[in-house]
Amino acid sequence: MGEIEERVYVCEPADKANLKKAIEADPYAPNSLARKAPQMKEVDGKVYIYIKAESEFFKFAEEKFKELPTMKRAEKAEEQKIVDMIHKEEEEAAGGFGNIFG
Repeated sequence: MGEIEERVYVCEPADKANLKKAIEADPYAPNSLARKAPQMKEVDGKVYIYIKAESEFFKFAEEKFKELPTMKRAEKAEEQKIVDMIHKEEEEAAGGFGNIFG
């Protein structure tokens, strides 16, 4: 097992439907995008996908993303913005869940 990484990729809205298909394809395959539970966000007219996985997995993911003409890894500042957004949502969800049983 490799080191766990968080990465963000970005594409134009025109590729959103194909991105969803790529994520949903082969959900039970060992290297399936669906098994990594990626999170999709639409921000400022772009579609972002956040993936947390072992570093080796990203070779597979980037090969899949070659099928999407506008897909690329997000710039560092963009990537950090989306990662921070995801972390904040996860913290808020965990806090809300704790309140149910609190």
